[in-house]
Parts: sequence; C-alpha cells; structure tokens
Amino acid sequence: MRPVSILHISDLHLGANPFCDDAKLNVPGAYREATVVDLCALLARYFSDSQPDVIAITGDITENGKEKGFAKFKQELFPLLSRLVGDPRAICIVPGNHDVVRNIEPSDKDYYDIKFRAYKDLVEQTGVTSALLPTGTASKDPESKIEFNAGASPLFINKCRRTMVLCVNSAIRCGEIQTDSRSGIMTPIESARQAVTHVLNNGVITDEARNDLNTAFLALHKVDDLVGRATTFDIAQVTQCQRNILEKLLDDTRKEFGEREWSKYTKLALLHHHIVPFGTQVMEHKPFDPTLDGGAVLSFLAKYDFQIVLTGHKHQRYQQITRHKSKDMIVLGAETVCGHPAFNNGRSVQYIECEQMRGLVTVSHASIPCGGGTDSADDIDAVKGRMSVEVLLRRDTAARYTWEEVDAGLQRLYEYAKSFAPDHIIGINRGGAIVGGCIGKQLGKWVKLLTVDDDLEDPKVLEHFDGSGWAKGEGLRLLLVDDSKRRGRHSQRALKLLEDKYPKAIRRYCVLLEVQTNHPGPEHTKSDSPNKAGMRGRRQIAAMGPPPQTC
Repeated sequence: MRPVSILHISDLHLGANPFCDDAKLNVPGAYREATVVDLCALLARYFSDSQPDVIAITGDITENGKEKGFAKFKQELFPLLSRLVGDPRAICIVPGNHDVVRNIEPSDKDYYDIKFRAYKDLVEQTGVTSALLPTGTASKDPESKIEFNAGASPLFINKCRRTMVLCVNSAIRCGEIQTDSRSGIMTPIESARQAVTHVLNNGVITDEARNDLNTAFLALHKVDDLVGRATTFDIAQVTQCQRNILEKLLDDTRKEFGEREWSKYTKLALLHHHIVPFGTQVMEHKPFDPTLDGGAVLSFLAKYDFQIVLTGHKHQRYQQITRHKSKDMIVLGAETVCGHPAFNNGRSVQYIECEQMRGLVTVSHASIPCGGGTDSADDIDAVKGRMSVEVLLRRDTAARYTWEEVDAGLQRLYEYAKSFAPDHIIGINRGGAIVGGCIGKQLGKWVKLLTVDDDLEDPKVLEHFDGSGWAKGEGLRLLLVDDSKRRGRHSQRALKLLEDKYPKAIRRYCVLLEVQTNHPGPEHTKSDSPNKAGMRGRRQIAAMGPPPQTC
C-alpha cells in the first residue's frame, strides 16, 4: 500500500485589511492577491497527476473573522482543493485566532454564535470536515461548561487508506475581552473625560486652557482603542468540555473498529496553535502564546494513539518529536501562505507522507515554496526526493524494541538514501555514524563523522573529515544521519555547519528513532539480550556496516 499523503496549508490570511494589529500580517494587499494566484498555479502543477489523500488547513483563513477572506477561500481556493481530493470531507479545517470575530461582549447570549458565525457558514457551505464549534454565552469561569453545536463529525475517516484526521478547536477563547481589566482601566479614564467635558461646557477658562483641554479630550478618545487592544486576549485553549466530547467520539469509534483494526490506522490531529515548544521558535512577547492546556491535549492524543499533530499559528516550519504518556508523536508546523513570514522562514505549503510498516510509523515531509518564491522542481516526485524522514517507534517506555523493528526502520532510511543518491554520508556523533554505516554499507559508501558536544548552552561541532576536495558548485548531495532525536539541537548545529561550508550543496537529514533512555551510553548498558534494541541494539547495528571512518 502506498503511503498516506497530506497537503498541509496554514495561515492563509485572506482578505486582510491594510492595517493589522499583528505584525505577521503586515503584507500589502496586492502581494496577497498575487500569492493566492501563485498558490493555485502551484497546486495545479504539483498535483495534476498525484492527488493527496487529505488536505489539512490549520487555521487563520481570514482576518478578524471577516467574511471577505472566507468568501475568497470559497471562490478561489475551495474549487481547486475539492477537485484534488474528490470528497470535500477530505479537506479538514480548524479555526485560528484570526478566524473569530473579536471584541464581543461576553455576556451576549449569542456570544459564541456571533464569534464563529462566518467560519460556521464556510464549513456548512463547503461540506468540509471541521472542529466542534461552541454556542451560547461565555462564562467568566474558564472551567465552566461550554455547549457545542451538534453539527457534522470533527473526525474524518478514510477506511480504504486507513487514515483518521481529528479536527480540534484551539480558538474557542481567542479574541476574548478581559472585562474586569477593561473596567478597571476605563473607569478612571471615563471620569477624567467627564470632568474635561464639564469644564469645557461650563467653565470660564482662557483660550489657551481651552485648547489644552480639547487636546486632552482627543487623547482620551485615542486611549479607548489602546485599552481595547490591551484587554483583548488570544487565549489558546482546547477546553475540557471539548475534550470530553472528542473522547466519547473516539471511544465509540475504537469500540466499533476493535483494537486490532484501530492499531492499523494512521492518526492525525489538527489544531491551529502549537502545543509543544520547539527549538527554532520565534518568541513573541504577548500573553497566552502557546496552548494553555497543551499538556492535557498531549495526554488526550497519546491515549488514542495519535502519531502526528499538524499546527500553524507561528508562521514557522518545524518538526518536533515528543514523547507523552510513553507514546511517540511528531508535531509539524507549517509556514504562512499570505501572511508575513517569521524570521528565517518563507511562504510555503507542506507535503507529508505517512506509512505504517511492521509496527513502525514513518513520516516524510518537505515544503513547497509559494508566494514570490520559486521552485525548480517540476512535479511532486521532485518534492519527494528532498523529503526529511522521521521514523517513530511507538512503544511504552518499559518496552524494548525488537531487532526486527529497528531493522525495518533502517531499511526505510536506506530506501530514502538510495532515492536521494548522496555523494557523501555524514553521521552525527557515534550513533549517527553507526546508522550511517548501515546505510553506507548497502550504498557502497563510507560514513564521515561530525561530533557535536553536549554543552547545553552552546553545542560545538567538530569536523572529523577533510571536505576541501569536495565539489563546491551546485549538485553536491550531502546526507546527514542521526540515530535518535530528542530536542534537535545537535542536528540543527550540524546542518548549520554544512550550510555554511557548502552553501550550494543539496542537504538532507534523516533520523532512525526517537527514544528516551536512562543509559548514558552503550558501555553502561546491562542488557545482553541479542533481540533488544535499546543501547544494546545500537551496538548490534554497528556490526552490520563498515566501521566509522575519518578521512
């Protein structure tokens, strides 16, 4: 069976006004229009013969919940996207903080209905799969019960492809007014405004004093807008009430499928906001930037064996493997399409392939630039050729991985390396050299070694090979290999070194597994079983390929 394919799009920001309160949206309208045209042409070109199984859109379709952006999506993008997948339910969408109407009085009896009205219309008119939407009045108690609309299911299931996509709403409390704070600030301001008005209307004052009071009166009016912005928060929260409904839905689905069939499904969760910190995260000094109940969300997803989480919001492409409740998950973030790129990022969509094989979950991903960027690739096969590969071993912490499982993961990395056809294979530290040696033996290549020390503040990269004779022009293909990835600091430093020394080279990175262990190294392991793949298993991998060589 071919891998499950996903087209991941995020942060479209269609139809935004020229003036925005978020610097990431400060992009001229004409450029946004050109970017949409560019995106449509890009999708038509890349997916003319190869259709994705799922299209995931992780929020911020419009700006401030305005219908203009949703209308643009329906008119220009949705027809193309629906043709790509055939079934509109395979287009899975979640709302972002810019998809809600802001600054609504929480006591309004239709608070949530007004807040999500335009987004709800989009979902109903297109027939896409989307998250649960709240209804009714908001409570001052964040843990109070929230009612949700009884609409279509937030779970998309493709039984032929054994794929599940769960849409999760993290924008429920976005655009929320902090009424107590606003009242505390505005009460003295309103008193001052009334006092100034009284003096202007009834006082006997000089012309100079009158001019000064008029200036003060205008300044007080300007403060209103500033206070409104300062007391309107984007609180990213999934809420316990939503999780309870989703748990009931997944429990029923799991019971219907049975454990054996359930375990065969690739499971993806979509939400707008990031739920784990990541190494390249750009800091924004504002309240409630990450998901408030992110830990509870991770526990919930781990309980139901979700392997992949797709997010947006930060306008950054990142990958972060996390282990929660003894389960491995990979969190992938996407760049923006029409918004302002974050630092060191661009505008792109993301192409992802997922595959389950002999107990392993393989996730491959690559970005496709759009919006002013150019890409020399002519078809999706070229995109696949530059994919990063992650292999997840989903087991409880107490369990060991069998040699067969590790061997299957190595085989997947070999297939990826063979398709990439590297000129040189470079391993990170001892573990990366071992895995690279296994791959290199099958490709007939020696592995080179980079050492990254364990200084947590400033890891140093030591180069154990002389690459002065390597081709400096375009076309040099370098494959960087590591055995495991925790926070990604070592791989980031190693990739940066290769980028600086060989800026025109084609660089790819792959990793065998993400595993947590208390053993500091192979020499400390107490396991002698030949079919264990903890630290002892890595020692067996070294016996498979040529020894690491320095040159």
